[in-house]
Amino acid sequence: NFRGHGLSRSLSRYMRTASATGDARLWWNAYWSMRPGEKEGCTWERLKELIREKYYPTYYRAEMERQFLSLKQGTRSVDEYEREFTRLAAF
Repeated sequence: NFRGHGLSRSLSRYMRTASATGDARLWWNAYWSMRPGEKEGCTWERLKELIREKYYPTYYRAEMERQFLSLKQGTRSVDEYEREFTRLAAF
């Protein structure tokens, strides 16, 4: 139960879902075992940042940012453009 690890209900629910494979739980425990006392202040924004750092290397995030900044609708439909915009905006 991640709730006992000082997480809000939404963070706890996310980590329970993400830990179905066990990888997230291993990463989570290892990460916080090296940072005792910091976990209590972990916000949803901070958790998203940690996950991005862990699972999306810097070069990948930089490439997604480059694609986002150069995104043009071109011949795409508005729906296709919006989907690509939303996908790239996540990084």
